[in-house]
Amino acid sequence: MSKVLGEQIGNGCPVWPVAIHGHYADAGDSAALLSGALNVPMLFTGHSLGRDKLEQLLRQGRLSRDEINDTYKILRRIEAEELSLDSSEIWHLYDGFDPILECKLRARIRRNVSCYGRFMPRMVVIPPGMEFHHITPHDGDLETDPEPNEDGKSPDPPIWAEIMRFFSNPRKPMILALARPDPKKNLTTLVKAFGECRPLRELANLTLIMGTRDNIDEMSGTNASVLMSILKLIDKYDLYGQVAYPKHHKQSDVPDIYHLAAKTKGVFINPAFIEPFGLTLIEAAAHGLPIVATKNGGPVDIHRVLDNGLLVDPHDEHSIADALLKLVADKHLWGKCRANGLKNIHLLSWPEHCKTYLSKIASCKPRQPGWLRNVNDDDDENSESESPSGK
Repeated sequence: MSKVLGEQIGNGCPVWPVAIHGHYADAGDSAALLSGALNVPMLFTGHSLGRDKLEQLLRQGRLSRDEINDTYKILRRIEAEELSLDSSEIWHLYDGFDPILECKLRARIRRNVSCYGRFMPRMVVIPPGMEFHHITPHDGDLETDPEPNEDGKSPDPPIWAEIMRFFSNPRKPMILALARPDPKKNLTTLVKAFGECRPLRELANLTLIMGTRDNIDEMSGTNASVLMSILKLIDKYDLYGQVAYPKHHKQSDVPDIYHLAAKTKGVFINPAFIEPFGLTLIEAAAHGLPIVATKNGGPVDIHRVLDNGLLVDPHDEHSIADALLKLVADKHLWGKCRANGLKNIHLLSWPEHCKTYLSKIASCKPRQPGWLRNVNDDDDENSESESPSGK
């Protein structure tokens, strides 16, 4: 391995890795084995963890524990993740953790009190990064219509008309959700929360960007089922003229969709049962949108950095509706959250992420294989050293 690395990055000289970083359960499992075999510090990023997913799936009540394991092989995943955690020198988190609990556990370890026999790596929250230097948040609102172009046509992006044609009053603040129609994205609970809260319906519109489709009958069974449930809820609560669910959009339309929501002084929401990462929350903040997000997973850390919205229990319709209503109704709070997001967004850039990440790797205790250590120690004495092949 040292020879191959040297050929690739060491100008032919042997190179030994400073650390091995595993992501998710499968690569974490492999990294744990390599770390032990090569005597190199290991870092692990779980992204999402099997025990959390198992808990959320059980709470949804659609599958038994055995059915969950048959479908997702969840117990094997948990086994691999916990091997990775036991082998790691640093556990790199996207999900939030309790620093007070961590201090208590470390105190128990120092007193030789049982902590269930598990090694606890250093837990480090490193906020994820994204590129947003190309994003320019826009001021203004829909009350001030843009000047037409020389040909007399509106300069508004075409996707705006595609969305606003659904609304009887398109000038109301827009609640925006952007996710595929998957059960774990929890869009049906969002529609229920909107439908059950009359003050929220009176103040705002709801926009659901759920991928693209030509015909519901041609969608996968699970996605079609979620979409049909949403359409039935729109009918149940008589939300016609208040909910948009366009059939098509391009990836290049997404910034314009965020821009439209921001111009209406709207809110972005991610109500997923558990969100490992939360990229759309960062994108929304970069466009000047306050957020409402699930309290399960990566949004905890994003919210801690940006302080630009509210976290909610994704199983609680009233909590979702109350948070949305609070941001839509209180313009001072809306403005504060928007300003906080724009002020702090640089902390979630890739350069900031890499700087923090490399500083944590530098804090690992250096290790090297026995044969190389012997070479360094005995070089002055010209002693014979042990080679990787044992010769």
